[in-house]
Amino acid sequence: MSNNTPAPFGWIITKDNIDDGNAVGVIGPSTATATATAEQIKQLGRPFRMLDDDGNIYYYGLYLGPDDEREFAPLDNYGSPNAGCTEIQYRNAQGAWKTL
Repeated sequence: MSNNTPAPFGWIITKDNIDDGNAVGVIGPSTATATATAEQIKQLGRPFRMLDDDGNIYYYGLYLGPDDEREFAPLDNYGSPNAGCTEIQYRNAQGAWKTL
């Protein structure tokens, strides 16, 4: 990868607990300038899950990108507007879910 090529960035929904699995395979964000492919995300992505304010898990997915504000992209781009999710959690090195 040259210095002018941005690192792959994106996310994918892998499990949908609220809509009969209809969100599985949704990839985003649509506004990314360097969106990773679904295969890149599946191979290299970090697990996340999105929850509502009652702690119900709505979606599971994988995120590929830097550890910065873009980690909120699945929640901001999909979970919140489509299902009212209010929280996103990522697995830490010990395998526990950690809220951002």
